[in-house]
Amino acid sequence: MIALVLFAMADPPDGVDRDDVERWEALSDAALDGPPGCWELSGDLAVTSGLLSKASFRKRTRSSLTPYRGTWSGTLREGKWTRFEYHLTEPADEIEDAPDLSIHPVVGTIDSSIVVNLDAPPPEEKPEPKGRSVRIGVGKQTEEDDPEEALNIIRRSMDAWDTSTAISMSQWRESTREIELIQETPITDSPTSPTLTLTTRIPEGEWVARISAVFPRKFTVGTWPLTAKLHDTQFHLVQRRIEDHVFPAAENISSVGTALGFTVSYEQRLDYRNARPCGD
Repeated sequence: MIALVLFAMADPPDGVDRDDVERWEALSDAALDGPPGCWELSGDLAVTSGLLSKASFRKRTRSSLTPYRGTWSGTLREGKWTRFEYHLTEPADEIEDAPDLSIHPVVGTIDSSIVVNLDAPPPEEKPEPKGRSVRIGVGKQTEEDDPEEALNIIRRSMDAWDTSTAISMSQWRESTREIELIQETPITDSPTSPTLTLTTRIPEGEWVARISAVFPRKFTVGTWPLTAKLHDTQFHLVQRRIEDHVFPAAENISSVGTALGFTVSYEQRLDYRNARPCGD
C-alpha cells in the first residue's frame, strides 16, 4: 500500500506544475476551439438517428434507427467555422427521406445557417396565403410539432454548455504520464443548472490528447413549451499531434432525448482526415 501511494504521488517532469490550473484550462479551451490560424479541414461522418417511439397518427412512424454515412469539409478560421458542408452517401435508399440531421462540429463555434447539405433538394416554392387563416383543433399543439424540430431542440441543448464558469481541479497521473484536468461546469445559465464533468488529458503537460464530457444521466433543458429531457449524453474529442501542430482526429457526441412528444436518439461522429492551411 505504501508503495502504491508513493507511486501515485510521483512528481511530474520539470516545468510541469500540477496545480497550474489556469494553464491546463487554457490548453483545454484551445483544443475545443480547434487549431490556431486558418485551416481547410475535411473527413468522414457517421450519424445514427431515429425515433424510439411511435409518432402521432398525423406523422410518419419511424421506430428504428437509421445509420447515415458520408463526407464533410469546412474552413475553420481562428476557432470559427466560415464554411461547413456535408454529403451523405449511404444508405442510398434513405437519403431522400433523411431528416434534418443538424450535422455540425462541436470543435470551434459555428452558425448553423452556414451548414450546407449538398444532397438537400431545392426548397419548394409555396404560394402566398390569401386572407387570414386560423388553426382549428383541440389539445396541446405547437407550430413546429414534428420530429425534425424535436431533433433540433435536442441538438441545441447538447451544444449549450460553456466552460467559462467551471470549477476546476488538476492532478498528475504518473501511470499515464499526464496531467488530468477535471472541470464541473453548468449546462445552462440557470442558477440551479445541472453540471457536466469535463475531463481533459494532457500527456507530459504539453498538449491535449483527449477531452471527454459526461452529462448527468437525466436532465431537462429549455423553457416550456420547447423543453427537452436528455438521457445518457456524452461528448468525446481525440486529438493527434503532427510535428508542431495539434489537430482534432475524431469527435463524437450522442444523446437520447424527449421533446415535443417524440423520443429521439442521435449520435454523430466526425473523423478529421485532411488538413491544409487556407490559401495553399
